[in-house]
Amino acid sequence: DGQLTLQLIDLGGSNVNIVLNALEVIVAGPDRRGPHAVQVLPIGTVFGGTERITLTFNEALDASSFDASDVSLIGPGGAVGPLAVRQVSAVSYEIAFALLDEPGLYQVCVGPDVRDVAGNRLDQDRDGVGGEVPADQVTARFTVETALRLDFGKVTSPVAAGYRQVLETVVYAAA
Repeated sequence: DGQLTLQLIDLGGSNVNIVLNALEVIVAGPDRRGPHAVQVLPIGTVFGGTERITLTFNEALDASSFDASDVSLIGPGGAVGPLAVRQVSAVSYEIAFALLDEPGLYQVCVGPDVRDVAGNRLDQDRDGVGGEVPADQVTARFTVETALRLDFGKVTSPVAAGYRQVLETVVYAAA
């Protein structure tokens, strides 16, 4: 009916003449927004490979809604099945794999039936409609390189396929 009845109880304070100047009441209705991933690691190039992918979400998930069946990974050799999904914190999860060390591009896809604690499905595109394929699936890519391949030579020397040319004029820099 739009009315709020508030009863204040003195819990033994020393001043019975305290005046309440302001009161802010916030009505937090039911959670109707689905979660979305805010970070997926690794990104870019990974040297030597990795055994895990870490996802961080904007809110806590219902851990029982996220398991290996929600994950697909395609690597240079085809599909790679996850070994397990492990909760790291309320908002972070690790997906474990056998060592991903074959050089090339990897693409991971998660969801969309992963849910938050209120039961809302992933809403990766944040359009208010969760669980859409492919819009609400979390996708990320990274590349695995096993070694840095350098071909030392002169400017006129041919460069071996898959190698980076390094001339005698180049001075080492971490970049």
